[in-house]
Amino acid sequence: MHGVHLTPLGGENRRGVVPITDAITVPLPARQREPLLIIIDGLSLRRIWTTHLVTFAHYHSYAAATPLEAYIWCMQHPIVPQAFLLGQIEEQGQFFVQRLRQWCLQQQTGRHHKEPPLIALTHYLPDMTFIGTYEAIGSEYGCFELLEMLWATVPRCVR
Repeated sequence: MHGVHLTPLGGENRRGVVPITDAITVPLPARQREPLLIIIDGLSLRRIWTTHLVTFAHYHSYAAATPLEAYIWCMQHPIVPQAFLLGQIEEQGQFFVQRLRQWCLQQQTGRHHKEPPLIALTHYLPDMTFIGTYEAIGSEYGCFELLEMLWATVPRCVR
């Protein structure tokens, strides 16, 4: 069985894993930022797992627990997301997801306005389970499917 080893916030890095805070908050130069993926999931384990997966695939991402948190972050940063990866979202959060998509359309210039796709993480990674304090098992097949779909929908900017 393969698992991801998570480092707790502020904890020791005993297994040589990049701390979660570094993977999410390290700023990139402007020419290398895009494509940006916004990950919104109330299930922290799947959110962290997905962040590591898309970072490994050379995507820049911002992970938020709620749509409101993602909305506030997007209003403070002039980067238009190329896709939204949505996991567990409460009913009242749907409003902010719609507002984010509208904002993305307003920020685009030119004739080719493309609405960022919404990708359901629950379809690709429905069975995230703990097997230990900092280990988790996800569907490896689901990870491959998610990456294949992302590569087809959101081209990477590798420099």
